[in-house]
Amino acid sequence: MEASNIIISVISVFFLTSLLAFAGCSDTGFATDGTDFDPGQTYDARVIRVADGDTIVVQLPRGNEERVRVLGVDCPETDLSANVPGEYPGIDDPSHLALWGERARQFTSNTLDGTSITLQFDSQAGIRDRYDRLLAYVILQDDRDLGRMLIENGMARVYTGEDFARKAGYLAAEKAAKTGGTGLWNSEGDLLVSITPVPIDTPTSGVFIASVHYNAAGDDRENVNDEYLVIANAGPGEHDLTGWTLSGPTQIPFVFSPFLLAPGGEVVVHTGSGIDSGTDLFRDLSSPALGNQGGRLDLSDSEGSVVSSFSWGTAARG
Repeated sequence: MEASNIIISVISVFFLTSLLAFAGCSDTGFATDGTDFDPGQTYDARVIRVADGDTIVVQLPRGNEERVRVLGVDCPETDLSANVPGEYPGIDDPSHLALWGERARQFTSNTLDGTSITLQFDSQAGIRDRYDRLLAYVILQDDRDLGRMLIENGMARVYTGEDFARKAGYLAAEKAAKTGGTGLWNSEGDLLVSITPVPIDTPTSGVFIASVHYNAAGDDRENVNDEYLVIANAGPGEHDLTGWTLSGPTQIPFVFSPFLLAPGGEVVVHTGSGIDSGTDLFRDLSSPALGNQGGRLDLSDSEGSVVSSFSWGTAARG
């Protein structure tokens, strides 16, 4: 082989090797499929959904979506049956924890929903948990740390089962929240407040039962209309609920009169009597219908197909 051909071959191999190496990663730390992350890097993302207080869904610059567990914190579950006594020292009432689980979800949603954030990984914790969610600090645009905010506001405990660099600071913040009786650490407050469980993941399309307010304030028998459920339309279009049915194992079926639910809209269905409107409907029952200990509701379309179900309390366990 002539010398010139050898030189050309060497240059070609070098060029191809360099090209392959360049294609394998980018200056943002992502692999070409968007799945590689470097613990030493930070990553911009946009929040597209809040699953619960410590879990969000984000979209990364390449367009791929990832579930993210806020590193180092654990918020109570919104499902009564999912809260284990003893996880939060001094708090043994699952209803109290479910209440603060919902408040934590609302706090995270109000803080993050639709906003741009920065994900910061910790080399001690690793990149993903056993559920394949990303483990990361969630940093707001003003540099505040969501995990620390949740702890300081009494919305979460420090998840001590993980090793991470900020653990000592988080534990100090948790101690201050406990000492001050902040949020969930105030075991004397909110125990009589009605719990409103919500689905772990809000559907991204169609009509669904968004929440159930089954424990009316005071005596349920004297406050029947404070028993209610919320039906929402996630879109994309308007839905005609005429002939749809709300039912359950122990429920008197409720059939919807002509009613149009706009995309993004909600309607509250009360147990008692009242005048129907564009935002509130009434089942015209004279006594409570949503059991405080547990129950299930099914929403069926006009053809009888169940489109959404919602369980709470003992029914959620079984």
